[in-house]
Amino acid sequence: MVQRPAVLSRQTCTTGCSHGVDLPVVVAQRGPDHLALDARERRQRMIVGAMSVTIREMRPRDARRFLEIHHAAVRGIAAKDYPTSVVEAWARPITDQVVERFVANRDQEVRVVAEIDGEPVGIGAIVVSNSELRACYVTPSAARRGVGSALVAKIEQIARE
Repeated sequence: MVQRPAVLSRQTCTTGCSHGVDLPVVVAQRGPDHLALDARERRQRMIVGAMSVTIREMRPRDARRFLEIHHAAVRGIAAKDYPTSVVEAWARPITDQVVERFVANRDQEVRVVAEIDGEPVGIGAIVVSNSELRACYVTPSAARRGVGSALVAKIEQIARE
C-alpha cells in the first residue's frame, strides 16, 4: 500500500546538493512476503525480457557517468513532476569540482551501477550507517524495464549484510 507523500525539508541528495525547497517523498509499505524472496528469485527478477540487468559496485572511474545518470533521470523523468526551480537545484551542471566532491564520498555511501549489455543505465546509493537509501535513478531510455527494481533489490541486500 502506498501512503500519501510525506514532505522532507532541505533533503540532501547523493550529488551533494542541498535542496532549498520541500520535496515530496512517497513511502511504500511492503508486506513480509517481500522479505521471503530467496536469492534465486531475486536474480530472476533482474532478468527483464531478453536482456539482463547487471548490478555492480561503482568504480572511481564511473563517477562522472554516475552523476550523468542522476542528471538524465531528474531532467528526463522527474522534471514533469517538479517545479523548474527544484529540478535546477537537484540536477546542477556537472563540473570537475562536483565530480571531485562526489568521489570524496564524505557520507561513506555504498554506490552501485546497473548495466544493460555493459552500458550503465542506472545508479543506486545507500548510507548503511543511517539505513538511508540515498539514490535510485534510471536513465529515461531504461525506464520501466526493471532496472530500478533490480537496483532496489541490490540495495536491500547490501542493507541486510
